[in-house]
Amino acid sequence: ATVDYGGQIYNTIQIGNQCWLRENLNYVVADSWCYSDNQNNCDYYGRLYTWSAAMAASVTPGAKGICPDGWHIPTLAEFQTLQAFVGGSTEGNRLKSTTQGTGVGIGTNTSGFAGLLGGYRVDNGNFLNLGVYSFFWSSTEVSEGSYDAKFLSLKNDVIDINLDDYAKARAFSIRCIKD
Repeated sequence: ATVDYGGQIYNTIQIGNQCWLRENLNYVVADSWCYSDNQNNCDYYGRLYTWSAAMAASVTPGAKGICPDGWHIPTLAEFQTLQAFVGGSTEGNRLKSTTQGTGVGIGTNTSGFAGLLGGYRVDNGNFLNLGVYSFFWSSTEVSEGSYDAKFLSLKNDVIDINLDDYAKARAFSIRCIKD
């Protein structure tokens, strides 16, 4: 199945009991960027969003945010379910596209998630680590009113799926999950 949203077609993938967009979101809103302000990077990797932009100013876990109708920004628990389904924290290659990674970190995409290592943008405006890291925002704050929120990350040369937290002012990728 596909979803037509913001003039772009997104493929979907069923992974266990979850249905995900297979591509990183590329929906234009304020506080979102193409890596290095290069449209080609948006076309391939999707846009990078601050947490508040991705959440459309909501702070509710599981909020729709900027996702299409019927979809939402995943919660930390939904990322944990995805991680468990693919075999745990040492199975990150199963989430990476086969065109991503090096050495022991080469993607196998056996899950169909097709994760791209789209880098990120720090709050001073610098873009870092295209092809090295991918960070996907969750809709879960570290604590109510916190400056930090939870995310899932993949790295090019390791097999791990990392679930951690960082400052909401950074701009990361978004994958939407079906309600």
